[in-house]
Formats: sequence, structure tokens, C-alpha cells
Amino acid sequence: MSENKEKREAALEEFRAFIKYLAKKGFTVQQLKIIEMNAPEIINNIIADIHKNLVLTPNLTDLLK
Repeated sequence: MSENKEKREAALEEFRAFIKYLAKKGFTVQQLKIIEMNAPEIINNIIADIHKNLVLTPNLTDLLK
């Protein structure tokens, strides 16, 4: 399995666990739909924040500040 596929599968598994956690906390389907509508913007903001905090090291490894 390629590294990207492994990372994708791991991320999906974490996302599934997160959704189950929300259900246990009493989130409704309507609330999840609201989150879904705003997800692209939220994800883009998270990615932008990560990029602002990345540092390229001498050995070309990206590290968070």
C-alpha cells in the first residue's frame, strides 16, 4: 500500500471515530449537516494555519514552529 493511501485510510478512520464521538455527545443529523456545509471553509482555514507555521529545515523536513 502506498504511503498516501495509508495516510488517507488512517485519516478516514480517525474521522469515523470523531463522528461516532459526536453522536455519543448528542449531536443530531441536522447539526452534522450544518457542519458539512461549512467544512470546506473550516478545512481551508486549518490548512492555511498549518502552512503559516511550517518551517523548512536544512534537511528539507517540514516542521511546525
